[in-house]
Amino acid sequence: MDYQHFFEHLVDVKKIRWSGKQGIGCCPLPDHDDRNPSFSFNIETGQNFCHSCGWKGNAYTLAKALNIDDPHQFINTAGIDSNNYRNVEYRLINTVNNHSKDIDEIKNMDKYEELKERYGNRIKLGDNYKNKYIGEDDNGDLVFIYP
Repeated sequence: MDYQHFFEHLVDVKKIRWSGKQGIGCCPLPDHDDRNPSFSFNIETGQNFCHSCGWKGNAYTLAKALNIDDPHQFINTAGIDSNNYRNVEYRLINTVNNHSKDIDEIKNMDKYEELKERYGNRIKLGDNYKNKYIGEDDNGDLVFIYP
């Protein structure tokens, strides 16, 4: 959906100033006589808001408010499939967190191996399972070694 064309030509917003994907101009609603730009809109999403009269909505609700024929044509259907389900792809925003979890897990395993080497070789209980997780510290006390 070309929302820039929608706001500039179909809705006919006056005195438009652009800042990237955001535009600001005079409110196009008939019951609001706007002379100073107070109507902001986004040409990527179709969302809009009038900072003066408080009206807010999207391209569909604006087209309905302005009595434009067939306002349903202004609904962005790029993220909807034939069964009316959203099919927007999930994207992981912060991959650093997952990466650092893996690093922490590796550090924990390294620490476990270090503790097992340090304390685990001092005592043998005759049980393979217990020998993996129990050791003896410098004072002769039993210590538990967890991965």
